Amino acid sequence: MQERSIGGSRYFVCFKDDFSRFLRVFFMESKSEVSNCLKVFLSEAKTGGHTIKEFFSDGEGEFKNSQVCGMLQSRGINIRYSMPYTPEQNGVAERENRTIVKAARSILHHKGLPLKL
Repeated sequence: MQERSIGGSRYFVCFKDDFSRFLRVFFMESKSEVSNCLKVFLSEAKTGGHTIKEFFSDGEGEFKNSQVCGMLQSRGINIRYSMPYTPEQNGVAERENRTIVKAARSILHHKGLPLKL
């Protein structure tokens, strides 16, 4: 079982703009919170004056559901998914996730901090 953070989070999701390389990370208690995080990200992008035209993701269930698809389609955002079991097609996000996890583990290990942080 995964260890929970002090705030109660077990998962994280990151959204990255391929053009500007802007990255936004959200910490979640359950994967069902992805749609709320996406809604926040989309509103932040709109407030910042950015137009999102396409959403690219792996085919995992947290992004491939009626709630997320409906939200994206209502805003006129095209949805694309990579082929199953091909992380190479979503390389930018896969590398970013790996970098975030490795950096967090390195910091915790170097400072001798508990994993729940």
